[in-house]
Amino acid sequence: MIQRITPEEVNNSIERGEYILPLDVRRASWDESNVKIKGALRIHPDEVINHLDELPKGKLIVTYCT
Repeated sequence: MIQRITPEEVNNSIERGEYILPLDVRRASWDESNVKIKGALRIHPDEVINHLDELPKGKLIVTYCT
């Protein structure tokens, strides 16, 4: 299921100790930036489909972009 989650909800989940995988799918700045959220997995948006086996099953995955 895909749903929107606010940054505040993400922070609350992290504070409760829940596992969240930040998934960096930025398009425009992906190649230029070395800045990412701690623990994030960076996958170019055109390649996500090729890396589905690397994503945890049954866990909250939060994609982010700019």
